[in-house]
Amino acid sequence: MNLRDFSNKNIEHIKNSKENASEEPDQKDLGKIEDEFSQSHPEQYEDIKKAYDKYSNMEEQDLMSELIKTTQAQKEAGTLDEEQIKSTYNMIYPMLNDEQKKKLNELIKEIK
Repeated sequence: MNLRDFSNKNIEHIKNSKENASEEPDQKDLGKIEDEFSQSHPEQYEDIKKAYDKYSNMEEQDLMSELIKTTQAQKEAGTLDEEQIKSTYNMIYPMLNDEQKKKLNELIKEIK
């Protein structure tokens, strides 16, 4: 399953969860979600974990530079298209606060 398929499959679930949640999930809930995902999608889980480990300690400016460089390379190679960007945006956007949404919109403009 690629990112587009994953995001299309889960976007409605994510939106509904966010809309129906009365409060932020606690660590126990997050751990349960992570465990379920790691068991149901072990390859994707490992890919996500590797990416997290690689990028989690980077400064914001370094992350933005890396993202722009990576997306440009993917676009040139034909492995990233407008539909994938849109799908990922739609998956992420509902989970962000106002400041993060603004940054995401600026980033999307830059990588398009």
